[in-house]
Amino acid sequence: MPMSMSRRSLLELGAVTAAGAVVPSPARSGEDEAPASDPEEAADRIRAVFTRYSEAAGGWWRARISVNRRDGSAVDAIDRESGRELEAWSTNKVPVAIAVMRKVDDGEFDVDRLLDVTARAASHDGDGIFVYDDAYPSHVTVGHVLANMLTVSDDTAVRLCAELVTADEVDGLMSAHGFTHTRVQETAGGGFLLGRTTPGEQHDLWRALMAGELLSAESTGRIVRLARSPEAFTDGIRLRMPTPQRLRVATKAGWFDAATDERCEAGVIADSEGAAVMTYSLYAGDQGAAGDFGATHPANAARAAMGHRFARIVSRLPGSGMRIAP
Repeated sequence: MPMSMSRRSLLELGAVTAAGAVVPSPARSGEDEAPASDPEEAADRIRAVFTRYSEAAGGWWRARISVNRRDGSAVDAIDRESGRELEAWSTNKVPVAIAVMRKVDDGEFDVDRLLDVTARAASHDGDGIFVYDDAYPSHVTVGHVLANMLTVSDDTAVRLCAELVTADEVDGLMSAHGFTHTRVQETAGGGFLLGRTTPGEQHDLWRALMAGELLSAESTGRIVRLARSPEAFTDGIRLRMPTPQRLRVATKAGWFDAATDERCEAGVIADSEGAAVMTYSLYAGDQGAAGDFGATHPANAARAAMGHRFARIVSRLPGSGMRIAP
């Protein structure tokens, strides 16, 4: 932060957290966060909120945010370098899940198919709960694998999904729907890493999913319900929301290791009937807290400050597309 900033400027920006993140104070909240009467007004208010908190957090931000009209078209609120290709981190677990469920839709297997969790498959340097089993092999269903991957972001679950779909199949499905930058990275052993994407494609992927364009209604519902469950990521957009509001937000976040100061999150905010009102895709880096994987990381703290305000802004607007009940 520039040394020339006055104490008054600091107070206007807000308190400095233990992690060093500057979070703007409620004093700067105002009419731009009140419930909007139409998508255009909502987009303007969302733009103001995003700008305020992303600038306070520092580093770089690349993002795409839109608000749905009733007819399914969208009003852009933010489009900041959204075509720039970036590391997807765990946000690409959603394309992997879509590819798996596409095979379920095509009748190749069902969600009750059993997979073996072996000691070799367990990811000891990633996230998730399979690694804590410490008793192998165990036998789990495809449904269980997807639940772990989309809620606690289990990396062993990605390895298990690679037994069901290949990297070429994931990438081919993305290409078939016009996503030319969202790619997993094939590994020598026949598995894959989570690869790359753009903020714009992640945004459009969520819109297509919620519109019912990628999967059957049942398979779409499975993915969305997992991503908005109480167990899904809560250290960002959903952190400062009450439970009923959280359950309207389907989200997937991403991060990597202590050497990589990048954080990302993409998803949708729905209306009371489960139809998407707002779609967001937020990628950030260089906030100066690479080793902090909690809610106190400046990018996570900024998304938490944005999230409940976004939800309030769109709270009176109807969504469009599929209505996915809790």
